[in-house]
Amino acid sequence: YKNQTTKYLNDNINLEHTTNTQPHVTNHGTQKVMYFSSDRKGGYGGMDIWISVIDNKGNFGKPINVGNKINSEFDEITPFYNLFSKELYFSSNRNQGLGGFDFFKALGRLNLWEEPVNVVQLNSSYNDTYLSFYESGKGYFSSNRPLSIQNKEGCCSDIFSFEIEKN
Repeated sequence: YKNQTTKYLNDNINLEHTTNTQPHVTNHGTQKVMYFSSDRKGGYGGMDIWISVIDNKGNFGKPINVGNKINSEFDEITPFYNLFSKELYFSSNRNQGLGGFDFFKALGRLNLWEEPVNVVQLNSSYNDTYLSFYESGKGYFSSNRPLSIQNKEGCCSDIFSFEIEKN
């Protein structure tokens, strides 16, 4: 990690008087992109998920909202594109959840998505966020569910590992 640098992204990403957070960089074929959450103008309400194409020189293009199949009037946060399954995973506090922020996933890429579905097997009635995969069906997420090491219901988020059973 010795050669890592921190870099403030250009005005395409960081707009004054907006929150721009939770970046996830991935590739769609040879195209490098960054998914992120923002409350910028042009969204559907609350925090939305946006995408910015990164050119060969590392410049970030103008953000594009990933659309109303993913985004809603509620908050959509912590995007992660799973290269194993070609699905976008994100958390939302929309009505179709179990309570708090729940995980949803949608097949597709960029701003072309199928309808998202609730990832029921990983969700709780608490805030479940930052889902990521390191292998097909295996990964990590953050949650403030009662199993928290703090042992205070809903208090603090801990990191959990998971493995999705194959049917």
